[in-house]
Amino acid sequence: MKVNAPVLWNILNEAPFTSTVNTEDNKKGVYTSLIALLKELYAYPYQVILMSMSILCCRRSHHSNLLAKILAVYLKFCGVSAKGFDTLHMLGLVMSHKWACDVVSRMSQQAMDEVLRKMDEFPWIISYDNVNIPFRVFSQCVDNQSQLGHGTAAMVYIQRSAAPLLEGINQLLKEQRAKGVKKLLTAIEIMNLEAKSHA
Repeated sequence: MKVNAPVLWNILNEAPFTSTVNTEDNKKGVYTSLIALLKELYAYPYQVILMSMSILCCRRSHHSNLLAKILAVYLKFCGVSAKGFDTLHMLGLVMSHKWACDVVSRMSQQAMDEVLRKMDEFPWIISYDNVNIPFRVFSQCVDNQSQLGHGTAAMVYIQRSAAPLLEGINQLLKEQRAKGVKKLLTAIEIMNLEAKSHA
């Protein structure tokens, strides 16, 4: 932005500091030292200018405001409430809560579709566990209360470097397990298998 819009960048950089001061006070160096102190305390000038330009871009068109889109997705994953989104959206800092929900929903669906495609191509295992999800309500009424939801979360582990499995591998596994149930391994056979695996 500093390269593409140098004039606007310089205006926003110098705007917090005025050069119009009283002549008598200026002789004493009061305002000069105050401005120097403010510039030292102005710790993050680039971030402030970047946000100012982002708000101006949002005023022109939200399609060209990439920073607001990135911040909206980030804050959605951080768990910011809808009311917080509405406040930040009115200030022009982020996109609306509905926009963030739609984008996160599309991202989740694309990720799930990719997982399903990879599960068809590569060997995989899955682990899952119970989860508790708190649903918070900003304005609580008798029929609209915060509640604790329950569900199941799963994680699929895909090993892309592994060789593809045979077509009938599932049936072979079932047959081998059926044989194992009928003929149990002895302690000596288990020790031999362990020694063979380390050889």
